[in-house]
Amino acid sequence: MEKRTANWYVSRRGELLAEQFLLELQPDSIVASPKDNLAFDFIAIFTKPDRTPVTIGIEVKTTQHEIGGHFEIKTELALRLLKSNIPVLVIVVDAKTNEIYFNWIVNAIPPDKQAVLQQYQTCTLQLRRGTKEEIERLRSELLGNQLLAV
Repeated sequence: MEKRTANWYVSRRGELLAEQFLLELQPDSIVASPKDNLAFDFIAIFTKPDRTPVTIGIEVKTTQHEIGGHFEIKTELALRLLKSNIPVLVIVVDAKTNEIYFNWIVNAIPPDKQAVLQQYQTCTLQLRRGTKEEIERLRSELLGNQLLAV
C-alpha cells in the first residue's frame, strides 16, 4: 500500500479514510496489504449471526475530484476484480472533501457492460454514496443473506 509517487500522501489519506469507513462496518478483522502488488488493498472478515465467516476483498481508489457516483478505472483492474473468488468492495475516496463512495464490483458495472468490457481500456463504475443509510445497508448485505454470490 505504500505509494511513493508525487501525490503519495493523497493515496495514503484515501487509504486511511477507507480504513475508517471499514471500521464503521464493525468487522472482526481488517488486514492491510503491505505491498502494492497484492490482490487487494485490504481484506476484511466479518461474522454472520449464525457464526458463518464472511471474507471480502477491498480495492481503494483515491481522487481529488468530485466523484458524483461514478468513477473510471482501468478495464484490466475491473476484470481482475470481477474474477475474484471472494466478493470485492470498491471504495473511492475524495481526499479533498472526505466523501466516500463504494459498491460491490459486480454491481458497479452493469451486466451488459461486463460482457463487452474487454473491448475498452477503461470502464466507469456506478457507486453508492457513503451515507449512514447506505453504510447500514452495506452492513446488512455483509451479515445477511443478501451478500452477492461470486
